[in-house]
Amino acid sequence: MTTKPLHELAVVLYGKSPNGVRSDHAPYPIWGTGGIIGNAQRPLFPGPVIILPRKGTLSNPSFCEIDCWVIDTAYAAIARNGVDIKWLYYNLSQKNLEALNEATGVPSISRDLLNRLEFYVPSYDEQHSISHILTTIDNLIDHTESLIAKYQSIKQGMMYDLFTRGVDANGRLRPPREEALELYKESALGWIPKEWEVVQLSDIANVNRGKFTARPRNDPMYYGGQYPFIQTGDVTNNFGRVITHFSQTLSEPGKSVSRSFPPGTIAVTIAANIADTSILGIEMFFPDSIVGIEVNHEHSVRFIELCIRMNKPFLDAKAPQSAQKNINLNDLRPLLVPLPHPDEQHKISKIYETIECNSRILEENLTKFQIMKSGLMHDLLTGTVRIPPHLTPAQEPPHAV
Repeated sequence: MTTKPLHELAVVLYGKSPNGVRSDHAPYPIWGTGGIIGNAQRPLFPGPVIILPRKGTLSNPSFCEIDCWVIDTAYAAIARNGVDIKWLYYNLSQKNLEALNEATGVPSISRDLLNRLEFYVPSYDEQHSISHILTTIDNLIDHTESLIAKYQSIKQGMMYDLFTRGVDANGRLRPPREEALELYKESALGWIPKEWEVVQLSDIANVNRGKFTARPRNDPMYYGGQYPFIQTGDVTNNFGRVITHFSQTLSEPGKSVSRSFPPGTIAVTIAANIADTSILGIEMFFPDSIVGIEVNHEHSVRFIELCIRMNKPFLDAKAPQSAQKNINLNDLRPLLVPLPHPDEQHKISKIYETIECNSRILEENLTKFQIMKSGLMHDLLTGTVRIPPHLTPAQEPPHAV
């Protein structure tokens, strides 16, 4: 497999200002280095085109399948005969283009430096097979991202419905108030189902701050034991989820100056990041920047966590606008929460958990696809792994330049 510079694989052309060709409803996209920025009445380049940064933000390359316009802060790369342009796009995506910047002011890349970039070049048939493999996994990634966004939208809408309408004995959402006014009543929290109450958080849970009185706080004698110790960042990183991982532990002396909370406790951040929540999956210790909420056993921990989470904007607004925002127990203990019967709480929690589980599976799949793509790009584009000839059916190169 040979090595060739970019100028032997593609023609790199300057973009132009789109002044005079812009039109909101025109058919040709106008590309900048960050993506599509408008539409043009006529194209500047025939597709497919690779859009490369020239000056300003030196972002990753973009790819346009169709005829388009490219602005003057970018280059357009058009493949030469015998080169699969999508294969070339993936190769350019692997390059650290920021390293080509030689400007002392506005970042910029010279065409000469771009043209000298070197690439391992297999046969056209193998190029085509590589681009097909990577495009397939890109499509999987795009589809999974769309599903995640859809689930997030569903989850937000469902949470609003669940906390304003609740569910009936069959686990179905009650009709909206506009359709069944007799099923609702006014309350301090607005309209809620007639069967619900409004209570203070302290009526249904023990609400206590964490504790860590060691001084100095970084004294190594307090750490390194068998007792899990989490900080605000651990809760934020596990926002809305069950937390079982920890990066720090306390020793026996550390344990003696801290406070433990049992599994099922809702951990709520009250400093810097306000009202981020997670649920302890194991017994843990934490400092006074986190509040532990131990819900009375008859109530659903997940339901109460969701109540607190939905109050995050309210609690955040109560935090003084100082160098570091914070709230305290006087903000959390009297917090008003809607309270259905425990059976209904658990039904609502189960609906939420089902949606969350599906969303989490999609996020895990997305991570797997992204890792897979990264590995494939390295192996296939560098020639570390070759595609056997019988898996690279002969292709007719498209007419290029």
